Amino acid sequence: MDRICIIGRVDVSKIDLNLLVVFDAVMRQRNVTRAAASLGLSQSAVSGALGRLRAILRDPLLVRTARGVVPTARAERLAGPVRVALSSMERALSDDAPFDPGTADRTFRVSSSDYGTLVLLPRLFARVAKVAPRVRLSVSALGTHDAPDDLLGGDLDLAIGVFRRLPAALRRRTLARERMACLVQRSRASRGAFEMDAYLRADHVLASAAGKTRGSVDEALDRAGRTRRVVLVLPNWTAAADAVARRDLVLTLPERVARKLAASNRLAVRPAPRGISSELVIEAIWHERRHHEPAHSWLREQVYAVAAEA
Repeated sequence: MDRICIIGRVDVSKIDLNLLVVFDAVMRQRNVTRAAASLGLSQSAVSGALGRLRAILRDPLLVRTARGVVPTARAERLAGPVRVALSSMERALSDDAPFDPGTADRTFRVSSSDYGTLVLLPRLFARVAKVAPRVRLSVSALGTHDAPDDLLGGDLDLAIGVFRRLPAALRRRTLARERMACLVQRSRASRGAFEMDAYLRADHVLASAAGKTRGSVDEALDRAGRTRRVVLVLPNWTAAADAVARRDLVLTLPERVARKLAASNRLAVRPAPRGISSELVIEAIWHERRHHEPAHSWLREQVYAVAAEA
């Protein structure tokens, strides 16, 4: 008699891999209609697949609440392992195929901080367009979502920014080290060195994609028992620099970005006061499961190259 593998009273032999692909799409999109569109299937086909998986797992997977359709606790527990398993299968099936940038037709999903968007990505776009004309880069703003979680879940290929503690499954590499500087109106630049007391008396603008009212500068000031006055929060450094051009504000940011924005906004760059001018480390991070994938290795090499040139 053939042996049937049963795990947790679920007959694995009855699970069609396509059912897990549909489940993964629904959990990532959190919407049946959008999941169907991403898979190129009809909504009824996706609903039917979910119905078969519900019967096998003996769980509704999605339930209607006052907030709309939400996953059950079991669906939430299954989502991560299913995504990892599907990604592992994708890698196993494609690893032997070499990556040819000249003919490759694919999209890389990257999340980037303002630093990456302003300093690194323009060079990366030009480099990729030259050697890989059919490769697309889909870039989202770092801070509008949780990049480590999206890397773990397979929704991102790479993230560029400043990171602290990371899950063990994520790899990291330093791209740049930056000193902090202040972007100000030219009239303020003529007042001499930016001492801490003058810095704290000024009105400040903070750039935060997530709308946070405190940043790394405020944390550094906290350690020194000092506080600055943030009067404006904007989603990115470009908008913040425009605000400085219109109002007597101070924007604290990496020196290389400050000089780039100063030139286009007729502003001046002043060294940050001692005590908040610590080095900023810009890194690339990615999931371990992508590390040996030829296409992903190629992408990282392009990022390293433009970082070295910047």
